[in-house]
Amino acid sequence: MPHLANVRENIGKWLLMRSFQNEKSEMLKSMKQTKNIGIVYNATDFSAKELTKVVHFFEAEGKQVKTLGYVDAKEKRDEHLSHGSDVFFSRKELSFWLIPKGEEVEQFLKEEFDFLINLDCKGLFPLQAISAKSNAKIKMAKYLNQYEFAHDFMASSNTMDELELFNDLKKYILNDE
Repeated sequence: MPHLANVRENIGKWLLMRSFQNEKSEMLKSMKQTKNIGIVYNATDFSAKELTKVVHFFEAEGKQVKTLGYVDAKEKRDEHLSHGSDVFFSRKELSFWLIPKGEEVEQFLKEEFDFLINLDCKGLFPLQAISAKSNAKIKMAKYLNQYEFAHDFMASSNTMDELELFNDLKKYILNDE
């Protein structure tokens, strides 16, 4: 018998795919052409120190960066309290169909990022749902066939490490032709 969470996730994925319209004709922009970047990541696994490396890479290039971290727990802990351009959400901010909701999440989704970089290596549905619902111009992530609909660009990568995934994606961003 299927687990209830799997059924809820499958229905949530169906709802996202049904409402998703990806009819973009934009080319993948270079770093020179971008101004603002959104980063989505698993805050349970990816340390603040590692995230700082990613954020500082873009800030050193003069880009504005906002982050959205998913805490895979019922409640956020003190280290996961939203501040400035760093926002967090937990299972408490998921709908019955496991789709992220809430004021801070909705605000992040409305941002018109030049790039949304999803550093999810595991295929966590709430993080993939953020990509699907985001208003970003270009959405980048690790290739996960069940979530092709949620991204504009997916890099083939065998890594299960978020920092390594970032380095894999960075190769495409730095292509300044």
